[in-house]
Amino acid sequence: MKKSMNSNQCEPSNGQNEEPLSPTLSSEERKTLHSSYVQAGIKWIGMLHGISSDVVEMKNGLLVVTVTLPESYSQPVEDGVFIRILKHCRAWHRLQMEHRLRRLYLIVYTDKGRAGFMVRADDMDNEEFVQRARETREFGKTRKLLFDRIYEWEEVMGM
Repeated sequence: MKKSMNSNQCEPSNGQNEEPLSPTLSSEERKTLHSSYVQAGIKWIGMLHGISSDVVEMKNGLLVVTVTLPESYSQPVEDGVFIRILKHCRAWHRLQMEHRLRRLYLIVYTDKGRAGFMVRADDMDNEEFVQRARETREFGKTRKLLFDRIYEWEEVMGM
C-alpha cells in the first residue's frame, strides 16, 4: 500500500502508478488556483475591508502568496485567514496542492488607498465615489513590506 504524501514527497497517494505530481505550478495552474482563491472569499475581503491577496507562483514546492492591506486597516492581521481560504478553494483540491506543497511563503504589505469598496448607491455622493475609485486604481503601486513568514507543510495543513 502506498503511503500518503508527506512534506518531502510529491507523489499521488491514491495507490495508482501515476507520474509524480510536479512541485511547480504551470502558469495556467497558478491562474486557476488564484481565480479559485479569489472566488472562495478574497473578493469579499477586498470589497469589505479593502484588502487584496494574490497567488504569485509556486516553484519547487514553495507557494508564494501576497496580501496587501490598506494603511488605514486597524485590525490585527490574522494571516491564517488567508491560508484557510486558500486551502478551502476548489482548485486547491483539484490541483492536489496538499501533495505538491512543501512550504508557503506569505508576504504582507501595506499601501495607500484600498483594493476595493462596496457601498449602497444612495449612501455616497459622486465626488466621494470618484475619490474611492482613484484610491482603488492606485492601490498596490506604493506598497511597503509589513512582514513575511514561511509556513512549513505541517503548519499549513494544520490550519
